[in-house]
Amino acid sequence: MSNCNFNNYITLINKDNKTKTCKVGFSWTSLFFIYLVPLFRLDFKNFALQILLYSACIVIVPLSPILVTIVYIGIAIYYNNLYIKDLVNKGYMPYSDKDALLLDKVLNNKVVNLGLNKTSDNKLDTIPKNSTSQVYDDLIKRKDDLIKSLENVDYKVEENIKEFKVVLGKLLEVSPNDDELFDLLAEITIKEDYLIALYKVQVCVDRLNDSRNLSTFMFNHYLTELKDIYLPKLKESEQRNLNICRTPLYEIDQYVKEKLVQYERRLKREEKEYRDKRNYVVFDLETTGLSPINNEITEIGAVKVIDGKISDTFEMLVKPNQKISQKITDITGITNEMVKDKPPIEEVLPKFIEFIGGLPLVAHNIEFDYGFLCENYNRVYKKEFNRKKSCTMKMYRKWYKEQYDENAPCSKLGDVVLELLGNEEYLSYLSNSHRGLNDAEFTQKVYENLI
Repeated sequence: MSNCNFNNYITLINKDNKTKTCKVGFSWTSLFFIYLVPLFRLDFKNFALQILLYSACIVIVPLSPILVTIVYIGIAIYYNNLYIKDLVNKGYMPYSDKDALLLDKVLNNKVVNLGLNKTSDNKLDTIPKNSTSQVYDDLIKRKDDLIKSLENVDYKVEENIKEFKVVLGKLLEVSPNDDELFDLLAEITIKEDYLIALYKVQVCVDRLNDSRNLSTFMFNHYLTELKDIYLPKLKESEQRNLNICRTPLYEIDQYVKEKLVQYERRLKREEKEYRDKRNYVVFDLETTGLSPINNEITEIGAVKVIDGKISDTFEMLVKPNQKISQKITDITGITNEMVKDKPPIEEVLPKFIEFIGGLPLVAHNIEFDYGFLCENYNRVYKKEFNRKKSCTMKMYRKWYKEQYDENAPCSKLGDVVLELLGNEEYLSYLSNSHRGLNDAEFTQKVYENLI
């Protein structure tokens, strides 16, 4: 059967966050389960009235069952509404907008619609003095908390500003003539963009201070935002005397200038590193043994790379003062007969130094080749040799570790060629391995794959 009147439940809450749920209206199914209870929930002062009303029901029972039913329903609704009014007198207030509307019907349109659900975090400042609502108390506290948060700008600044404006709006619904609330709303509306700009300045500064973890592109991104967007915004706020930033703006200006210098240096350094990666000399030495002091160079092979392409090659055999052992001949294929008429290192080295010019050097296991080069340079020129250098063996080991999460089992040039360039290139390499120019050419291919 359909319900008559309105059929709803109302939830009330007090300052201790205790809730009471009451039936409002009437339904046949709830007649004996809902309305019977309020008759026993009133204080003893209402007991006499309760007995009197029940006595009246008993007297008129013989007259009409329908009349008894109507009277009983009326008594039940009366006492139910009386119970709700009693809760309101004890400080209970509506839990939500819907509850406020229902309570308004029960109390004959004398209930203020609070307009907030309890679960909302919106809270603010001015409260009617005769109000005992915990919701209003929470609003006051929340307003104060938000003001403190906005004074110490953090990552929630945009969210806090939005909530602050909502809280102010809710309080203004209750206290529309409160000048202080209007002033706060006007102030936050004016300062909103500047507070956000202040937070963004902090973000940019934090990122720039951690520049080691920033690419040059992102470094420039944060520096540009700070210089061209957010700092001018703070200067605008200072011109309007809004007192947004506690740090003097001339200090931020100086900080920006320092970071611009840092950016220029970083850019030049990376441009040089880029040029070094695109312009270099790969070389390989064949020797009579492993010691730069006790052994000599028998061959120098090199390729010059300009703008990433091989532009020139260098290949010369060198006549050592000592004999080449059979063991070395078996490895390199270079015999004493091959070098007997070749120029000594004193003639070959100046040509090689002229060939490399000021370019950085690349080699596979460069410490070996570079050691021989420095030792012989010192003998010929009587001074130390110093040049920027890169080692493809170390680069390969690093790459292998990152790729497979384990150390490379072998990093000889042939194994690296097979791993990076494939079987066909590997077979080509083996056809003339351990000769200067051949090793230099394949080292250059390896290097290009690793950079």
